[in-house]
Amino acid sequence: MADGIGCAALRGMLLALGIIAVIAMGALGVITRSLSKSPEGYEDEQGFHLIRSTKGSAVLLRRKSRQTHAGSLKGARANV
Repeated sequence: MADGIGCAALRGMLLALGIIAVIAMGALGVITRSLSKSPEGYEDEQGFHLIRSTKGSAVLLRRKSRQTHAGSLKGARANV
């Protein structure tokens, strides 16, 4: 009789473990999907700013900002 109780307890634990594993994998899938759909950006004192999703966007944004600053400095020197 003791063997039957042990077998039933083992089956119950395996069933509980299986249910917990299914719930955990489902939660992981939901988190993964949510992260893949979320926008890329950064937050500072003014709020959240989206980063444009273009090919090589970080490089393009850096090049554009350098050109803008260089142009504004040249304009400032011309007015002095």
